[in-house]
Amino acid sequence: MKLTTGLFTLLLATHVPALMAGTIVPNANATTAGNTDNRFPFLVTGGIVYEQVFAASQFSGPLTIGEIDFRNGILVNQAFSVTVANIQISLSTVSVGPDGLSTNFASNLGADNTVVYNGSLTISSANGAGPGNTKEFDIAIHLQTPFAYNPAAGNLLLFIDNISGVSSNVGTDYFDAVNTVGDSVSRLIGVEGSPHATSGLADSLGLIAQFGAAPTAAPEPGYLVLTGLGVALIGSWRRKTSFRN
Repeated sequence: MKLTTGLFTLLLATHVPALMAGTIVPNANATTAGNTDNRFPFLVTGGIVYEQVFAASQFSGPLTIGEIDFRNGILVNQAFSVTVANIQISLSTVSVGPDGLSTNFASNLGADNTVVYNGSLTISSANGAGPGNTKEFDIAIHLQTPFAYNPAAGNLLLFIDNISGVSSNVGTDYFDAVNTVGDSVSRLIGVEGSPHATSGLADSLGLIAQFGAAPTAAPEPGYLVLTGLGVALIGSWRRKTSFRN
């Protein structure tokens, strides 16, 4: 029994995938909701082009970004699930900072601009409560290609070309955001209904985002198999013991 239990415990200890903590930008909004809500760039009709810059000072060190999360707003929110049929998302390192974006989308892109997601994207939220007066960061985008970001090299730019837009939930759910001049985020936004736009309007608004090194993972297949093996071994031992008794 000791050997079997020990083996089972070892399997559990060595194969449970780690859950990665994320960096919330702006840092000041980790447990405090923003002062506004916004549905761009996801819950739009006919597509839109969007850029948002995040100050390097908000990150504690180099990070390989594998997931970007958002949370429901405070003013307009509900549980939802929607699919964007066609979207392209890129990340890059840039010298331009918040409230300094050019009105030309291409001019803001960094030399290391990397497409991290391309294709159909389903996003959803259970609209659950988060810490303080916030909602949970459960609007998750698991990147197809992780991005190695070093804040010592510059600020982080998120570029989104929402090519298709969505056919539902437009205006029924908004995301948590801040609109403050001189803070750590700002955006450049095109006209709704105009995917592939080359220029837009720059302002101080920005979505509150969480950047994670890896998605919140379900148990790995190998872990499930080994857990099942451990349970089977314990069950077998108990049956044998019962028979002998």
